[in-house]
Amino acid sequence: MTAAGRAQATRDAPGGRWFTGEPERSPRCWFLCFPHAGAGAAGYLRLAKLLPPGIALRVAQLPGREGRFREPPYRDVRTLARVLVPAVEAMTDRPVVLFGHSLGAIAAFEVAREMRRLGLSPPAHLYVSGRQAPHVAMRGRATWNLSDDALVAALRELGGTPETVLCDPELFALLAPALRADLEMNERYEYTPAESLPTAITSFGATDDPRAAPGEVAAWADHTAGRFAFVPVDGGHFALLDRPRLLMDRVLTDDKDWT
Repeated sequence: MTAAGRAQATRDAPGGRWFTGEPERSPRCWFLCFPHAGAGAAGYLRLAKLLPPGIALRVAQLPGREGRFREPPYRDVRTLARVLVPAVEAMTDRPVVLFGHSLGAIAAFEVAREMRRLGLSPPAHLYVSGRQAPHVAMRGRATWNLSDDALVAALRELGGTPETVLCDPELFALLAPALRADLEMNERYEYTPAESLPTAITSFGATDDPRAAPGEVAAWADHTAGRFAFVPVDGGHFALLDRPRLLMDRVLTDDKDWT
């Protein structure tokens, strides 16, 4: 299939405007990924190579980046969730599994809560990493409103952002609006108490994450009435994304519970 054909197939697939990836004709399960702050879908598409046939990867493609660069980014997680859920609903004819890292974790969580509010079938599983539980206050200073120089320094310390971006002021200025909007969504998020989700949750906590201590990530247990597992990962904030096989091994272990 040509590149144009693949792009059209992606747009025509369920949730096509909001979720990108190589669509399968008849998957037995959808695996929906929600990227971290400033990230587009491209970096998460490599996970498709680690999934077995029948589990179709789709990645949220948010405004302000990649193919939607000219669209204004969202600045509120709940508003974003309300917009995303109709696209997710188009896939609820099969089990839906959610994964989010950092900002993506809280976005996936709010999507699951919005699905419950609308009476949709709940996600079969929620995987989260790189973020403390929703009710736990974020540690450290806010970064979304720092000067460019200070933000670059903070991102360099955290890791995960290509040095080619951090060293190029013009390129950084182009990418900064979406990045700042994402950071604002994450850092200004305020949890609203609600009944625990029926969805099983697995949280991954990095041992040396300056933004989310392992105990704070383990506190996701408070948000499920189903099964919960906490998986420690050696490394910093992006430790799990650097070793995606750890995530996929858990997915393959849990797969039998979804279908």
